[in-house]
This record gives sequence, C-alpha cells and structure tokens, in this order.
Amino acid sequence: MKGPKRYKQLANDVTLLSALGEVVTIQIDLIGSERVENTLKTHFNDSESDGLYIDGMILQRIMENNYIDYLQIFEKIAEITGNYEAIDSITALIRIHVRENPVEVTVQLIGDGKQPQLMQTTDHKKFFDIINIIQAKWQIALMSLHKQ
Repeated sequence: MKGPKRYKQLANDVTLLSALGEVVTIQIDLIGSERVENTLKTHFNDSESDGLYIDGMILQRIMENNYIDYLQIFEKIAEITGNYEAIDSITALIRIHVRENPVEVTVQLIGDGKQPQLMQTTDHKKFFDIINIIQAKWQIALMSLHKQ
C-alpha cells in the first residue's frame, strides 16, 4: 500500500491502538526529513497536540479524551516533505493489562493493515500472553470497525 491509501490505513490503525489499552505515546518515524527539519520543527512544536518534531520523528503524548486527526497530521507531513513515503512507521507505548497487572508494551505499525508488531515489553515472562492479548483485542477492534 502506498501514498494516500497507506496514510488512511495508518490513521485507522493508530485509532485502533486504544483498543489494546492505554496509549501513552505515539511516535511517527520519518525517513529523509533532514532537508525540511526546520519546517517540521515549526509545524510540530507541541507534544500534546499535533506532536513535537525531534531528530527524525514526531512524538505525541496522548492526553485522555483528546481526539487527534492522524490523517490530517500525515497529510501535513506529506505536504511539508513533498513525499507520501516520508513516514516509515508508527511506534506506540501502550499500557495493557495482563491478568489485571499493567504491563507497558511498545508496538509498531507500518500501514499495511496488519496488527501491530510487538517490539518490547516490560514483563518478558508474559511475552506470549501479551501477543495473544494484542491479537485478540486487535481482531475485536477490527470487527467492530467493520460493523460501523
């Protein structure tokens, strides 16, 4: 998937991350953004709204009940960089509950419509439980999205 279709898929996928647990941060990983770094710094200067540009990424701290239009943010990135391939991936820090215990996980989305990939967890003993939880919650979120 490329261009605007990929951005729409990424925006949908980022929205679905909240089905996994409490999304703490979102990191938009960029490719080849060096030539427009100053423009990105100007447009992305607040981590609690559109994001804060830092060294090839845009970091967002997620606030409760704060709606973020990711498609609009992705389009702004494409406009500034002149490239729909400027976004490499989305990385998220999420707090999920495994047997009623909170565990922080880092997952990654690449915009291909597949479930997030587990990158890291604070509790390695529950690694396979966490993968199962992510798979199940992601499928439930997808089914509820398609019913709408």
